[in-house]
Amino acid sequence: KSTLLNALLGQNRVLTGPTPGLTRDAISVPWKWKNRSLQIVDTAGIRKKVVGLDHLAVQDAIAAMKVADVGVLVLDAEAGLLQKQELSIADSILKEGRCLVVVANKMDLMVDREYSRSDFCHQVREQLEERFPMLRKTPVVAVSSLTGKGVKDLLPIVFDARDRWSQTI
Repeated sequence: KSTLLNALLGQNRVLTGPTPGLTRDAISVPWKWKNRSLQIVDTAGIRKKVVGLDHLAVQDAIAAMKVADVGVLVLDAEAGLLQKQELSIADSILKEGRCLVVVANKMDLMVDREYSRSDFCHQVREQLEERFPMLRKTPVVAVSSLTGKGVKDLLPIVFDARDRWSQTI
């Protein structure tokens, strides 16, 4: 998630590395994109069975989700489809009444696999819809935060999802 934030901003704003759990505190970054103000919050990963400081980091991430307009669920594409923990996070976003956008990160590592970026996104969307029928047509964006491929596609999709979510019928 931190690498994705740096790729969006075009600068090394937050610390990144190969070690999971590097981000401990939610880092809020105010930013303007195409004359639209937004607040991007990079949170610690929400993992099960956390104790001590990790528990506080997860509580921080959950608190950020409760005030967000859009929850961006970042998947590790290399891990395959949605894992049980990621489905639980999607459920939490849904229960909070927030809009959901799914980002499949690390797509650069999937080059040798037999399916394309769009196939992967379609499979993730199907898995979401099977578990949560109300999340039909949830946007799934395939990116590589490291190479920057697909990152420019994310914010238009996030703003479109937010605009649809806030629409009064």
